[in-house]
Amino acid sequence: MNGFRKNKGIVLELTSLLDVIMIMLFWVMTDVSASADSQKEDAKAQVQAVTQQLEEQKQKSADELEKLREDMQKQIDEAYKKAENINSDAAKNQQALDGYTQGMLISLDMRNENGTDKLYIS
Repeated sequence: MNGFRKNKGIVLELTSLLDVIMIMLFWVMTDVSASADSQKEDAKAQVQAVTQQLEEQKQKSADELEKLREDMQKQIDEAYKKAENINSDAAKNQQALDGYTQGMLISLDMRNENGTDKLYIS
């Protein structure tokens, strides 16, 4: 043949290279999936912790509110008792003053009760 050589070209076998690429691709996908699962579990744990803190805060607030209600009710009850005592004490003082105008003796008694001075007339 007149000096022409038949060119066979270069033949590359790509099957082993494709196998390696596919294995690496599967490995990356598995690693990303595991990482996503791990992050999902971490997020669930964080949500659960925040939810628990919120419930504890709600309970604490409810307890504080109940205590505040009880304290306010005690103060209201004490105010009613003081008002009742003021009315009865005023009536007794008026009776004593009426008796004084009729010639009876009057007695003044000053007492310190619960940090306040009170004047009793009899």
